[in-house]
Amino acid sequence: MTMKSEPLVLAYFLPQFHECQFNNEWWGKGFTEWNNVRAATPLKNNHYQPRVPQNGYYDLTDDGELEKQFSKAKAHGINGFVFYHYWYNSNRPLGKPLDKILSDPTIDINFSLCWANHSWTRSWKNRRGSMDVLIEQTYAATKNEREDHYAYLCKAFADTRYIQVGGKPLFQIYIAEDLPDPGAYIDGLRSFADKEIGRELHISATVRNRRNEYEYLKHFDSATLAQPTVGLFVQGDPFSKRDSGSSTSFLDLIREKILILPLPLKKLFYTLDDLLPKHASYFDYDIVWSNLLAQTKTAMQTSPIPINFGSFSEFDNTPRYRERAKVIEGFTPEKFQSYMTQLFQLARSQSDSIIFVNAWNEWGEGMHLEGDKKYPVERLQALKRAVDFRHG
Repeated sequence: MTMKSEPLVLAYFLPQFHECQFNNEWWGKGFTEWNNVRAATPLKNNHYQPRVPQNGYYDLTDDGELEKQFSKAKAHGINGFVFYHYWYNSNRPLGKPLDKILSDPTIDINFSLCWANHSWTRSWKNRRGSMDVLIEQTYAATKNEREDHYAYLCKAFADTRYIQVGGKPLFQIYIAEDLPDPGAYIDGLRSFADKEIGRELHISATVRNRRNEYEYLKHFDSATLAQPTVGLFVQGDPFSKRDSGSSTSFLDLIREKILILPLPLKKLFYTLDDLLPKHASYFDYDIVWSNLLAQTKTAMQTSPIPINFGSFSEFDNTPRYRERAKVIEGFTPEKFQSYMTQLFQLARSQSDSIIFVNAWNEWGEGMHLEGDKKYPVERLQALKRAVDFRHG
């Protein structure tokens, strides 16, 4: 699939909804994120939980399920799905849907990968759970281990359905700054892909918060603004330095101090915090989107590399975090359409633009374009109208 003159619209895809040996071991036989989604309860009056999927609690490994979902997405202006990819020393939790795609060239789907390079913890349970690592994200210490990962990625990159930007397979890294040596890792992947499949790559770093320096971005072809994270927690220019005086909030300083505590003290802090009353955090949909659009305009000028455009439909992670949830309130399909239309206007002013929508099916975080009982098709219809809108 090649890049078009119009912005490419890609939706993040969580491959959680099928049985997986890791989840069986950690959470019980047959566990998927549907367990959390079903168990969600309202935190206050007029809080929309639980969300019940319009098409039922599906299994992504069922024959025809992936095709059905992509067919609906494509009919509403989405050009492809961005599958989260997990790699832990050749272990690949949640890998069955992608394996199914790669083994069956008749499945009609356009896709790319985002390497979700983070450890898995029990943070869903409580704050101390964030210290309980289920599977740790490590980075291959030997050339052979590293090339095992490269080889798997290149199998996907070589697929004719894989999404390309300017003729180059698109690959994202979710926490790019965590790579111990980003230059070596990325240069190694580029060299391997050139040798094995004869392809240049387009590699994008996902930007989630401010950094003290942005030197690592020089190894990437583009930066993707992670939304709504940046819109929620970053004020002003996403590419200004984190240590730039008054732009650092009091809460940011507290978080940084906690993060650098020795592990025993950090565990003690979180254990005590779990004993305190829990309070959900609520945010205004219009304010977050206003911040997002303003940030995007600024980032188009200040980013050291070309940017991709981040967006979101809704956000409510009550299924995962219960009383510790973060909830963005005030969504309507009409607002979503209006804000996406404005984002499209920005994207059309830049060549080779990509708009990432968070997400197709992040049900545990209330970010889903898929229909539920309240809005069976309205989110997708709003997106399609924004895609089709033209001034004049």
